[in-house]
Amino acid sequence: MINIYSESKIKEALLFPMPPPGKAYYFMKQFSNYELEGRFLEGKGKIKILAIHGGMSDYTSLNPILYTLQQNGIGSLSFNLSGHSPSTKHIQSSLKQNIDEAAAFAESISIPEVVMGYSLGGYVALQLARQLNIRKILLFCPAIYTDDAVDAPYGKMFTQKISQAYSYMDSELWAFLENYNGKLFLITGEFDGWKTSNGKSKGYFYHSGQRLYSPIPYEVKQRFKNIIYKNQNMKKEEILGADHFLADYFKKNTSNYFIREIIDFVCQE
Repeated sequence: MINIYSESKIKEALLFPMPPPGKAYYFMKQFSNYELEGRFLEGKGKIKILAIHGGMSDYTSLNPILYTLQQNGIGSLSFNLSGHSPSTKHIQSSLKQNIDEAAAFAESISIPEVVMGYSLGGYVALQLARQLNIRKILLFCPAIYTDDAVDAPYGKMFTQKISQAYSYMDSELWAFLENYNGKLFLITGEFDGWKTSNGKSKGYFYHSGQRLYSPIPYEVKQRFKNIIYKNQNMKKEEILGADHFLADYFKKNTSNYFIREIIDFVCQE
């Protein structure tokens, strides 16, 4: 039994608390010694998308995409992961814990038609699709991490493990992606996955006088490209001029080719 609220109980702590364009319902999900908030955005018919935010953020960081989808009749369930946002950073957490949290929230809508993830949330989304056999995956600038980092608590230990050159190549998710027979849609920014010579991500850098952010290593982006190229059920789009912060792009572009492609992907049988 879920107790539904008409307003967020943690509104003051949310990063982007602007109201949605349609009806929204909020609820708290209890875990062992903490609780996390979830939010339903009502659409036409059943909730289609389970949406997972990135690191150092909360579910409202996905508003530019989810609000536009709601305006087009597509409902979603998003929620906070522990260990990242102002309301959850006091909780000691890990990738494994976040995957378990996402699975618990997924139970609220049975098995979702589409799992969507951004950055770190992309990694969690892929793990969830693998565990629950979800047939559609929508990714925005997804991260891939070494299997050795999954149980590491966020902080110094986690950072050390993911900072090793080429460590992301040692992930069970590559085999999952190469054998996945569902549908996958990957959207990246032109300047994310910027090439370096050390097997690590570029981070912040300047290009043509513009400060850009590329936390995704070049090799991760290229391996995704190679996998998608070989699979007719997968497709990829790259947004020119954008970096890792795709939410900024979608704030300014609420009706264009990429939005239409996302809607088509979510709604197609």
